[in-house]
Amino acid sequence: MSYTKNIPAENLKSFEKIADWNVYYSKSIEAYKTQFPERDISLLEITIQNKIFTQEVLFNQTYECKLNFKNCYFTNNIIFYDTTFNARLAIAQSFCDIEIRIQENSTFKGEFDLIEVSVKKQMLVVDGNFNLCRWTLLDNPRLLIEGGDFKSLSIGFWGGGTIIEELNIKSNDISGYINIMGDKTILKELWIGGNADKVSITIEHISVCLFHIYGFRNDKTLRVSNIKAIKQESSSQFSIFGSYMGKSDFNSIDFSQFAEFFIKESNFIETSFINIVWPDNIYALTARRIGISDEDKLLEGKIKSLKYKQGFPHFYISTLKDNNKIRGYFSKEREVYRQLKYVMGKQGDTINEQLFHSKEMKSYFQSLTFKKDFWTKAVILFSDIFGDFGRSISRPIFSLLVGHFFLFLILINSNHFDNFRISLNYPNYDGFKYGVENYLFLINPLRRFDNNFHEYNIIIDLLMRIWSTYMLYNFVRASRRFIK
Repeated sequence: MSYTKNIPAENLKSFEKIADWNVYYSKSIEAYKTQFPERDISLLEITIQNKIFTQEVLFNQTYECKLNFKNCYFTNNIIFYDTTFNARLAIAQSFCDIEIRIQENSTFKGEFDLIEVSVKKQMLVVDGNFNLCRWTLLDNPRLLIEGGDFKSLSIGFWGGGTIIEELNIKSNDISGYINIMGDKTILKELWIGGNADKVSITIEHISVCLFHIYGFRNDKTLRVSNIKAIKQESSSQFSIFGSYMGKSDFNSIDFSQFAEFFIKESNFIETSFINIVWPDNIYALTARRIGISDEDKLLEGKIKSLKYKQGFPHFYISTLKDNNKIRGYFSKEREVYRQLKYVMGKQGDTINEQLFHSKEMKSYFQSLTFKKDFWTKAVILFSDIFGDFGRSISRPIFSLLVGHFFLFLILINSNHFDNFRISLNYPNYDGFKYGVENYLFLINPLRRFDNNFHEYNIIIDLLMRIWSTYMLYNFVRASRRFIK
């Protein structure tokens, strides 16, 4: 339905219908020259207000004066082709029924402002040479930027806020600077791709549902800060897929707000992450709307079922892990966590460095098989259970006391101690005191060798020393994890 249907009947009479824009423009210029023959046309400012353009509006010539469209209705396309604007062009509080298209040989020497312009279908930028651009679009159109040289493009500049169904930036043929901004700017989908060797992109203070960095190579500047996740018809996602992030900056973002977070087959060793809240799970999977196959969907279901398993240890061994593709997935996930660990360490973020080291080891564990890598899996498993890879102090202390107690019970039942038994029927304080003294004495791995250990009890003594040493190592490792 055309936007003109929304015009109240009593106001419709105040609108003038125009069929040919260029004829209307030519008549305006001729009238000005007739009235002011000695004045320069560049000083003229034409305000086009309360107009309904019934045919396609084609800008295809050189426009010397300022043009201000206000409260206008375009019932067909607005097309820029082989045109030059020597002064400011502004379209404000206007409505386009189909699309705005900027094609080859379009030059904007002055400012180009789209101020709260409602577009039903899309705005497509194929090419052009732009000075200062400030655009705010409404009514959920698609905005596709495939080319153009921008001195500065600000999307969401005007206070009303931009509401866009999909913003897609294909960086290969774009140069200059693009800023996506505004607390009231809402993007249902944001796509960034291509080789950005001539364009710098800043994204700040916006709300987005699906944020995809796909097939992107950042050879210049990408800054993302203070973005928020919104929920629309489906869950929110943030994904980086098949991209080289270079020296990108991510600042003050709560990624846990997104329902799902994906990083797959990407390089972000040089990327900076400052003041970031990370989600519990980072998936090395293909995000929604990036051509995921049925087989990948099945794999995703298996991976998520493993992730959400409860119990101890928290990477419970499931028959699902016998699948080679699942082990291959965890190899990719391990690489993601390895890069994040490296980046956090380089930035001095010790806490998250330890966190991602723990996640890296768990993913590494999942990628191995007991048949081929039994001892490696055993070492990783023990390091997790008894210390969370140096992140837990309580686990080694608890494990030390409990494990040593069971070994101590074996010594008691093997009659290693004379006149000492465990009895619930005849307990006494002296026996309890004697037991505690020996329990604490034997827990010290550096005690002298005791000649009272004979036969199999020597093995128990050796196991006590090994157990205590290993648990104390995990305790020291955890207690000193913030000390470099």
